[in-house]
Amino acid sequence: MKANLPPIYLVSSEVWRQGYSFLPFGIMFVGKALVRAGFSVQLFHLHQGEEKLLYQAVLDKPPLFVGFSTIIGSTLKRDIEMSRVVKKMGQVVVWGGVFASMVPELVLKEDYVDYVVIGEGELIAPRLAEAIAHREPPKDIPDVGWKDNGEIKINPPSGWVEDIDQFEPGWELVDPSLYLRKFPYLEEYYWQVYFTRGCPKNCSFCYNRLDDRRRHWRAHSLEYCRSQLKFLDKFLPQKPKIISLLGDNPFGVPEKGWEIVYELKRPWAGVGRLELVGEDFLKRVKETRAVYLGFGLESASPKMLKIYNKEYAQDQALSAVELLKDYPCLYDIGMIFFGPEEELEDRRENLRFMEQARKINPYLYFAYNPFWVFPKTPLWEKCLKQGFIPPKNIKEWSERFLDFMEIHHFNRRKWARAQTILYLLYGRPRVIFSLPGWVHQALYRRLYNFQFNFPLEELLRVSMRGMNKLRRGSGKKSRSPFPPLSP
Repeated sequence: MKANLPPIYLVSSEVWRQGYSFLPFGIMFVGKALVRAGFSVQLFHLHQGEEKLLYQAVLDKPPLFVGFSTIIGSTLKRDIEMSRVVKKMGQVVVWGGVFASMVPELVLKEDYVDYVVIGEGELIAPRLAEAIAHREPPKDIPDVGWKDNGEIKINPPSGWVEDIDQFEPGWELVDPSLYLRKFPYLEEYYWQVYFTRGCPKNCSFCYNRLDDRRRHWRAHSLEYCRSQLKFLDKFLPQKPKIISLLGDNPFGVPEKGWEIVYELKRPWAGVGRLELVGEDFLKRVKETRAVYLGFGLESASPKMLKIYNKEYAQDQALSAVELLKDYPCLYDIGMIFFGPEEELEDRRENLRFMEQARKINPYLYFAYNPFWVFPKTPLWEKCLKQGFIPPKNIKEWSERFLDFMEIHHFNRRKWARAQTILYLLYGRPRVIFSLPGWVHQALYRRLYNFQFNFPLEELLRVSMRGMNKLRRGSGKKSRSPFPPLSP
């Protein structure tokens, strides 16, 4: 440990109000790199309302710096507020993560951010920590944004490490009991791991298009995967029966992705690409006992698929849905609404596809989101031409990350109403939940027009909350439609 140096505090804001959506892998990897370099690190994974835990730690033991892992979304407001507070307490503030890497110059315009780490931080953060400790400017550290007497400097980028086995998450920085939970409908414990990085695909809306380095797919070696799984089986309070593979695209190089899946030697969950689905894919899915597969279709409209630069068509997606229907597994297809140049007929094309696909495959459900504008992506200029006014500062980004749908004369209140119906119709597999036919048709007709000028959905949400509360109070659990997992 670095003698006489204060600790480093790393902060990740949790999206969920209770429980945790994901392990904070970004700062867990960075935290481990700092620990290996001899620094003392404390990680704060904070829900809304828990910010005082950080403030009290700063008062009790002032750190070398406070680092924030940032994303576009609802947590950005909290990152801004916490940064302001700890800066007023006299602390050095460092931002990293996807959002800060997108707009480092905009972030550094704020007086409460001192440095930005751009891209992968495992090699950068220890060098920046040394510079801060010695009060030296980080002028020779690549991928760092900083201020030189008020002038914003963005250092040139470096190549990213090919051999990522040298990096591992700081499991000792988290309490594993907070993240170990049971997989939906299966009542078996699962755990999340990161064994791949990057995505070689060219989806025009994706943040991976910000930087060509993000498109370079890399995987950990099988030896690394084995050692991590062996460690986790001992480290966790309960051995996980299911492993959830995180990452932008675990099958960026399909054969290498499958090698990792077979190495798990236990049921697994992960995301894939619809164009990979075929007889051989299904055979491997069965052999490796997949319990969840997620796919990003984004749109069923040929026009929108072209705009999003997807590499398949609606008929390919339907063929995949048909092929997978006989294997009991949770299938999740992601859809985007209100994208650039999208029209009502494009949204209706989505709904018709969702109706057809859900009838074909009883294990299928849909995730659905409005289009998010990411700066510097291929669609950025198209969004500006359509009338999107870019946020002038990061506070506006925290407030307006969903505002592109206003180009379509749709707002957040209407989207909340649409979400309610989308969830009732498509948010759960048919084998789990299905509305009476006449109710389904009535809600589908309302959704089909995308008007939502009257707040009928608010009444539905109140009814849904009441029914869920009664069900939880009864203590009854629904019988799982999925077979028990074999040892």
